Order: sequence, then C-alpha cells, then structure tokens
Amino acid sequence: MNLKRSFVLLFLMFSIAYLSIAQDVDQYCATTDGKVEWLKKYQSNPAAFEKTDEILFVPLTIHVVGTDEGTGFFGLERILKAFCVLNQDFEEANIRFFIEGDIRYIYSSEYATHNFGGGWQMMQEHNVSNTINCYIVEDPAGACGYAYYSAGIALKKTCIGPGDHTWAHDVGHYLSLPHTFYGWEGETPDVNTPAPNWISGTP
Repeated sequence: MNLKRSFVLLFLMFSIAYLSIAQDVDQYCATTDGKVEWLKKYQSNPAAFEKTDEILFVPLTIHVVGTDEGTGFFGLERILKAFCVLNQDFEEANIRFFIEGDIRYIYSSEYATHNFGGGWQMMQEHNVSNTINCYIVEDPAGACGYAYYSAGIALKKTCIGPGDHTWAHDVGHYLSLPHTFYGWEGETPDVNTPAPNWISGTP
C-alpha cells in the first residue's frame, strides 16, 4: 500500500472516530490545529518520499494515572482491549504498535485531572525516550484526548472503551496528522439550504 493511500485511510479513520465518540466531554479533541513542516513538504511533492509495504513497528509506553490515594486507575484488561483496537485501526497502514516495557502507574490526583500545563508537566516528568508516551487519565483538559506533537498523548479513560477510536485519532495527531474536520460533523444537513456557488473565490 502506498503512503498516499495510507494517509487518506488515516484521515477517513480519524473522521469516523470523531463522529463515533459519544462521551460527555467539553470537547472531543483538544489537539491544536496546524500542519507540521514535513507534512507540508509531503503534500507538495509526495513522489519525493520513500514508499514501502513493510510493516512499521512502533513502541508505546503506557502510563496509567490514578489518584494520590491509588484509586481511579484504568484496568489492565481494558487497556489491552483498547490497545488491540488501536492496532486494528492502523492495520491497513502497515503500522503495528507494541508495548515497550511495563505499563507504568502514576499516583497523582493532579495529573489524573489536569489542564494543558499540567499535562505538559506530567509528560516532561514521566516520558520514556524513543517511545510514544500515552497517558490514560480521568480528565485530560476537558477533552477525550489530545496530543502534543512528539511529546505525548493524554487520553480520557471513558473515551477508549469498546468501539471508541480516540486513541487512534490522537496517535495520528502525534504522528503529525491535522484534523480533517471543522466542526460540522455529526450534524444533519438541511437539504433545503443549498451550498454556495463560490467558497473563498473558488467555484
């Protein structure tokens, strides 16, 4: 499968994941919008990038965050089921994740429910180098999840259950994919309101 097809597949997957989320959160994804430089280069000249059908194996470090008292941890069986969904979501892109080392448990009420500053601090304090660091928490800044490009991923434990694809969505952000949606997803369009003939000067 070529790289361009893989990116199209990933974009579709993230859009579907966004639509399938049905948790009570302030916002579904708190990752900031924008494109990293390599993606801009790829989009301007995809032929310049090497394509391969080989499977890419990617190490993850999983951090499970609970309270100071030792409550609120996401269960091991649920972690492994969510991890299987993550690998299924990336299967067609020939990406396989594996858990590097032991699952790490962090006893911190402050990190279990955090804002962006707290999330950044948590990642700086606990990240394991040369892996994608994934933190499963109670509340990641009021969202189902977010990713800091190349720093780590925070996931709300109620957003990575059976049938949820939040983990794949945020791994995509970590790997530098921006959002493919703009806020109108999940709405029923009014077919009586026609689309405009021109958008930003383009027919």
